[in-house]
Amino acid sequence: MKRKKLSGMIAVGCLCLFTGGFPVRAASSASYMVTIRPGSVARFSESFLNQYRAAGALVTEKTGSIKIQIPAGGTIPYLPDAGDLVYKDGKEGRYTMNTDWYPKNLTVTGNESLVVKYDALNDAVEYRVRYVDDRSGEDIATPLISQGNEGESYTFYPEKVAGYACDTESRELKLSSKAGDNEVTFRYESTVEPNVNQVVIPGETITETEVVPGDTTIITDGGTRVTEAGGSTSEGTDGAAMGDEGTGQNVVTAGGQTQGQTAGEQETIEENDVPRGRQPENDERGTNRDTQEIEADETPLSNKEGKADKDLKSYVIGGGAVVILAIAGLLLYTRKHRLR
Repeated sequence: MKRKKLSGMIAVGCLCLFTGGFPVRAASSASYMVTIRPGSVARFSESFLNQYRAAGALVTEKTGSIKIQIPAGGTIPYLPDAGDLVYKDGKEGRYTMNTDWYPKNLTVTGNESLVVKYDALNDAVEYRVRYVDDRSGEDIATPLISQGNEGESYTFYPEKVAGYACDTESRELKLSSKAGDNEVTFRYESTVEPNVNQVVIPGETITETEVVPGDTTIITDGGTRVTEAGGSTSEGTDGAAMGDEGTGQNVVTAGGQTQGQTAGEQETIEENDVPRGRQPENDERGTNRDTQEIEADETPLSNKEGKADKDLKSYVIGGGAVVILAIAGLLLYTRKHRLR
């Protein structure tokens, strides 16, 4: 008996020595099943179901329930809101989804079964949920517009928008009789790096930076162009000099206004002023450098009057000569006849 016991102990010891040199494989990470059912009043929309299908969930065709395996510590991908429901016949306008059934925490720590719950729509008021770009203020997802009961509190979660991150995990709203108070806004920051395209041409460099949506274009002399989202302002690299006064910069905004500033002293050149350092081509400052031709009908009035006087004098002299010649001829003719 003792010999058998001793032999068993030796065998166990050998087994421990044999396996001690090999690492023990850790157990695989745990995962849990999360089930979401639409209830008896409505069903989930196809767009909502397609989101879960894309995430690898199983959708039951008969009941429209969703089953998805989520690793421990992961989060529930999507929770339906009023816009994700299609009410059954006769239920539209009579019921509204409450949010009391939402889990307090989206982190998964065990198997969960969630069922959508509804309230009868009695004191109906309209509410709106917006998803906007924080810089431009523009909607980046379709706003949710639905109805709930006045005085009831509702919880809302932000939509997942590609290329954006939301500023908060959830928001709550207690519906009021004042329509302007029943709005929730989720603000998003872009997570996408701006696209920068640089084109180098001999003598100038053009850099284009584009962030969507919304933009303001700034153009600086020397060919540098910078475009940014949300109306922000950036400075480009100064390029070619402006005249003899140094490097300049022009900023062209979306409204079409231009702001200019030279590195040297700014001067306003009037219409008849001659720039510094440049000699006038004619005698003095006021002399017109361009010679204008005067057409016949543009002859000054004084010149026309002088010409008329000269023509009149010619006519008078010519007429007098004719008269003298006529008298002389008459006298000669009379004398000849007397002599005969």
